[in-house]
Formats: sequence, structure tokens, C-alpha cells
Amino acid sequence: MTTRQFLSSRPPLRGQQGIALIVSLILLTLMTLVGMAGIRTVTKEERMVAQVYDRSLALQAAESALREAETKIENAGRPTPAVGSDCTMQGSGTQVNACGSLITATVPRWISSSFTDWESATAVGTGSFLITPEYFVEYLGNTFPCSLTEVASSDCKRYRISARAKAGSERASVVLQSIYATYDP
Repeated sequence: MTTRQFLSSRPPLRGQQGIALIVSLILLTLMTLVGMAGIRTVTKEERMVAQVYDRSLALQAAESALREAETKIENAGRPTPAVGSDCTMQGSGTQVNACGSLITATVPRWISSSFTDWESATAVGTGSFLITPEYFVEYLGNTFPCSLTEVASSDCKRYRISARAKAGSERASVVLQSIYATYDP
């Protein structure tokens, strides 16, 4: 019987300890941790962008409500409700929901949770980004000077307009106020 021997340049396999498997498992674990950290960062950034976007939409909607209220004040003939009076529809022709200015000891209407006389403005946006802002108008009086150089009181009326808008489900809410001045010569 003849035996064949194969000559090989490889060393015998007895000396290997499996270090390649351990190194590859360590590298795989490190790559997984880096990937998970990247996903977490992207998720946080996505939430921040959504919040900024919602706040921007709510701000634009509240500003739109302020401008709509100013137009209604002018079209309603600049109504003059009594001080401390409740909010009622006032004006000639087109009406605006106007309130008398508050007595100083009471809680401001825009802060009070019991105040329900907010008037809905024209909706802003489209589709799932549709926002309906709200506003109300407070008459502050007509004893303000009409210019900075005028000393004596005149017949310039002032209105405080408060507008609010909420975008998303409790994600962004904006409340704006402006003082609107008119002049009746």
C-alpha cells in the first residue's frame, strides 16, 4: 500500500486561539453603539425641528388674527364699550366682539381660564396644518394723545387686541397682544 503525503506550507492548526472572532464581535458592538447614538441624535433633532415649525405656524396664525381684529375694529366704526363691561358684539355695520377695559384688581382676561369670549378668526394653513386662531378686543379708552408732541388729551381711541393660536396637539401655543390706536378728528 502506498501512502501519499501532501506537502503544505501552512503551519499546523494547533496554535490558533480564535482571536479573530473576539475582535470582530468587539468591532460589531462598537458599530452598533455608534449607530444607536446616531439614531438618538437624529430623533432629537427631528423633534426640535417639528417644534420650531409648529411654533412658526402658530405665530403666523396669531399675527393673522391680530390683523383681522384691527380690520374689524375699523369696519365696526371703532366701538366704545363701557369700562369693566363684558364682551359683546358691537359696532355699526360689521361687528366686533369688544370688551370694556378691566378694573385693575381683576385677573387679565387672556390669563383667566374662565374667560370664554374668544372669537375665532379665519383659519390659516391647509390639511393637517390648519390652525384656527382666536382673539378678543379690549377698549382702553379715548383719552390718549394722538401724537408724541401733543400734551392735551384728544379723541384717540386705544384697543388692546389679544390673539392666541395652537399648532399641533399641545406642541406649540402662541399668545400675542398689540395696542391698536385710532384717531377720530
